[in-house]
Amino acid sequence: MAATPSNMLPLGTIAPDFNLPDTVTGKQFSLQDLKGEQGSIVMFICNHCPYVLHVKQQLIAIAQQYATLGIATIAISSNDIENYPQDAPDKMKAMMDEWGNPFAAYLEGWMALRRKTMYRYLAKICAMHWIVCWPSNRLIQSKFLA
Repeated sequence: MAATPSNMLPLGTIAPDFNLPDTVTGKQFSLQDLKGEQGSIVMFICNHCPYVLHVKQQLIAIAQQYATLGIATIAISSNDIENYPQDAPDKMKAMMDEWGNPFAAYLEGWMALRRKTMYRYLAKICAMHWIVCWPSNRLIQSKFLA
């Protein structure tokens, strides 16, 4: 896996909204639709990332624990599915089915990037980058965790 720098938004920034398809339900969701009452964790993950696969059980546990506290965990994959077909929406759904669907949603961002309808910030995000927001969607943490 190549080391790729990840964008870091300044703390206090309002998280960019999105409107992306959930690979599990097929429905479109925005950050406003999914955010938790007490805040949100937005994770950028992908199916083939060795870091993601290595910490699978921890990701599931975090999502489940924080859900009880009113904090939604949202996963977004923005990978190029032409170069990484294992990150295609049907494979994302299969992975979430295997994991027991622990997240509020696992959103597919690649087509939105191709249509340039997604915020440019996502174009330079690496897997295992997390954004933590207050209920107001103001960032309190933006971190590359791998």
